[in-house]
Formats: sequence, C-alpha cells, structure tokens
Amino acid sequence: MSKRTDRYDFPRFFRAFSERARLRLLNLINDREVCLCQLARVTGLSESTAFRHLGIARRSGLVSVRQVNKNRFFKLVSPGDPHARELLRSVTSLMAEDHELRADLKALNEVLSDPASELACPPPHESAACSNGNLSHLSL
Repeated sequence: MSKRTDRYDFPRFFRAFSERARLRLLNLINDREVCLCQLARVTGLSESTAFRHLGIARRSGLVSVRQVNKNRFFKLVSPGDPHARELLRSVTSLMAEDHELRADLKALNEVLSDPASELACPPPHESAACSNGNLSHLSL
C-alpha cells in the first residue's frame, strides 16, 4: 500500500502537544510574536531547551520563526488543514483554562508591558541580542 502524500501529518501535529514544556511555550506565542529569550525566562527553561521544543512545533507546522539580528521571534500559526485548525482551536481553548499556563501569560504580559524590566528584549532594530548565548549554531 502506498503512502498518501496529500494528507496532513497528524502524528507530527500531536507531537507538538505531547510535552508540558511545549504546551507552555505554545500558549505564550498563541496570539503574538515573542522573543526566544523572553520565552525561556518566563518558563524557566534554558534557551536551547526552549529552542528545541519550538523546533519540534515548527516542524509540525504550528510555529513560525522570524530572525532579526541575533533575536529569534516565534509565533503560533494556524495549520492549513481544516481538521488540524479545529483541533488547534480546541487545544488553545483548553490551555486557556490551565492555571500554570495562565500564570505564564500573566508573567509574559508583565514583561512585555515594562520595557525597563530585566526580562525585556531589546527592540528588533537594535543590534544587541537579547539572548544570553548565541544560538546561531542551532537550526530549526
């Protein structure tokens, strides 16, 4: 039996939601673009761990990444498959009810609303990276 290539890769899609750390990251980028350093700091993950988790979600088609200088900005994107879109809506609705995920959002909102915060990321036009380390050797 030949494998159909016109089907959405649902195993990869579900893998994106299979770890709590990825759920936390996906929740933070649900409705906005967020810098990797802020995601790592809010969740308490190292930048390389957050980057790895986001790479898995990106390969599932759920995350876009934009690089400005040394800063990487991630955002949740809607999948092309209508069934996957409906599943994503359900998952994000469930995430909105989770206490830890709501606390993460509150922490991120505080960071984003206070540019003087030690967790604030420099504006994308500045040449200084907000990352503690250079992640250019990592690829998504």
